[in-house]
Amino acid sequence: MNEKNEKVWAGLDVSKATFSAAIDNEGRFSPVSKLPTQTFPRSPVGAGSFLKWAAKQIGKEQKLCIIMETTGHYSKDLAEWLYKKQEDLHITIQNGRMISDFIKSLNLNKTDDSDAQAIARFGSDRNPTPTKREDQNLVILRDLERERTALVESRCSLENRTESLQSATARKVNGRAIAALTKQIEALDREIKKLVIQNPEIHEEIKILVSIPGVAFISAANLIAEYGSLKQYTARELSQISGLAPRLFHSGSSVNKSYLGRRGSKRARQILYLDSIVAVSKIPFLQDLFNRIVARGKCKMCARCACMRKLLLIMRALVVQGKTFDNKILENFRKRT
Repeated sequence: MNEKNEKVWAGLDVSKATFSAAIDNEGRFSPVSKLPTQTFPRSPVGAGSFLKWAAKQIGKEQKLCIIMETTGHYSKDLAEWLYKKQEDLHITIQNGRMISDFIKSLNLNKTDDSDAQAIARFGSDRNPTPTKREDQNLVILRDLERERTALVESRCSLENRTESLQSATARKVNGRAIAALTKQIEALDREIKKLVIQNPEIHEEIKILVSIPGVAFISAANLIAEYGSLKQYTARELSQISGLAPRLFHSGSSVNKSYLGRRGSKRARQILYLDSIVAVSKIPFLQDLFNRIVARGKCKMCARCACMRKLLLIMRALVVQGKTFDNKILENFRKRT
């Protein structure tokens, strides 16, 4: 029996309070609707109960592999509870669109159990690699950064209303709300800096990133929070997960165009957009790239997106080399790209 056949896939359909589980233990060509299913509470106790139930469904020499689709913190929390029960588990958290398309292709009735069965069969068919466990420091950093972003957006909304307010009472309340939000943002800034300083690897990467013209501390912390360490990616992988890599759409002889993938973190792209405005004006390499693209007849937004992608790749190159920004390193980067 080869390694792939030794694996038995469990598909989990995760919701807020419960999760449905199915085990594909009958072979890939058995009817999906016949796979055994069970529902458990989405809790540490439920995770333990699931593992006990799953152990009874598979052979002693078989390895349990678990797959679920992305459902925000619901799936991430469940994965952590499962890891705490059994450290060596193979757990994959798969892109929801891929799972959804696969479920539709099976033409099953739409229930939690049938979704779990289809997800289990997806695991058996595709044999996906396990999803890397996230560093809890990065999880906390992401929470802090996203909360800060939400507060900054709320403050901007209130500030934009200030001049239009005719009522003195409304202006007074507006000012107090802005002041309160400012204090909360400052408190989050302190927590973010404290967390970064306490984690040498994160701190070192951020020190490198802020040496790049246009990249501030909060921007660098945001990018690390969204992507994790930039060292873990190849240049191609980072381009793809950023959503800045062009995708080709070609059909017949009449349609032949490319467009941005727009995958990954929208917040990270917002940060890169703002940082690139300053970076293009201060880094000749990026300014030349911007001008060349515009000269070819492309729109300025196309040129901006290309500079955003190139700026992200410069960040990765510096982090991998462990060097801060300077023109000599940038010249070497220019020659390689």
